[in-house]
Amino acid sequence: MMPPPPSPSSSLPPFAVSRERLRAWGGTRPLQGDAALLRDGLHSLRLLLLKSLLTRAEREAPAAALARVHGDWALLERAEARDAAAVRDALGHPAAGAWLASALAARGTAEFTRRLSGFGSLAARVASAARLPPYAPPGTPEALRLPGSDAVLADADAHLAGCGALAGLAPAGPLGAKEAAGWRELWSGALQLLRAVDPERAREIAALVRCVVPVVPLAPAAAAAPAAPASPGARVSVTCWSAPWAVFTTLPADAEEFAEVLVHETQHSKLAVLGELVRLQGADGGRYHRVGWRTDPRPPAAILQGTYAHLALAGLWARTAAHAAPGTPARERARARCDTYCAQVGEALGTLRAYGQLTDEGREFVEGMHGCLTVTAAGAAAPADGTCKVGHFR
Repeated sequence: MMPPPPSPSSSLPPFAVSRERLRAWGGTRPLQGDAALLRDGLHSLRLLLLKSLLTRAEREAPAAALARVHGDWALLERAEARDAAAVRDALGHPAAGAWLASALAARGTAEFTRRLSGFGSLAARVASAARLPPYAPPGTPEALRLPGSDAVLADADAHLAGCGALAGLAPAGPLGAKEAAGWRELWSGALQLLRAVDPERAREIAALVRCVVPVVPLAPAAAAAPAAPASPGARVSVTCWSAPWAVFTTLPADAEEFAEVLVHETQHSKLAVLGELVRLQGADGGRYHRVGWRTDPRPPAAILQGTYAHLALAGLWARTAAHAAPGTPARERARARCDTYCAQVGEALGTLRAYGQLTDEGREFVEGMHGCLTVTAAGAAAPADGTCKVGHFR
């Protein structure tokens, strides 16, 4: 699930991308160089937000708070001079994006000044990553590291817990050792399944996902009573626009469900970054449309996000079907899942192609999705050019 994006700032310089690349991106498949491009793009966005934060602080913050900001800024500069790669990695963490977005969204000087206090913890995290004395390298308990990747279980991060996308959800942590072990087992099982049917996708997820944030759904509560957890069977996942590469999810039922969650939310994160680098849509004009995977009507920006994620899920199940032995229940079930997603995506693509507010880049991107859908629905192997491979496995 992905909330509609905020209004684009358009403060970044134009990001030049070829028509072929846009169509390839629309095909959802991991491409060589994509991970590096996305990390570079996200770093540019974070630097832009940091500069915006400093500008606003110099205009609004009281003298004492501004002095602290200048000190933290100097620490960032020293850290970058010592280890620029480590600083880039730390600034790319989802928690950094979540805090920056919340600080810049603060209304009024008092609220903005209060949220500015988070700059100190960000500067300390960056300094630790760059091994600047007197800061020690941050440690993550081995119960919390997720095997086969650099991702961790972020069960106690205040910035991620306050992410604006989490309406109706609450952090599930901090986790006990047994609970963390269960999450680690599900993560390992999900990656194992993905490696078996789609090794490229498994590598992409291991490279891009920075953290998994366990959450629980909240049921509506009486006005005077605190919110209460909903039924344990209610499962949901979400991506926060300001914190790409963080997967917020309730506990999946099994490794297969977790694999779906990881594919789905990684696609959301990818498009969250790409959508800031390349303008795909104009103003939606307040129009909402029905889609097959939701009961409520959605704005065009959310439809684009949902279509991109569900197209990747259709490809996952197409590959799963091709991987299973012919005539087996597993193959039939996977093919049925693929067909369901293809039908939903096809209907949504019709809405997007008729939508009059796509930019030229957006139209190329949507045509890339349409081409991938055609291949996926047919269950045939696409050309071996990395654009939309389904059907055969290495």
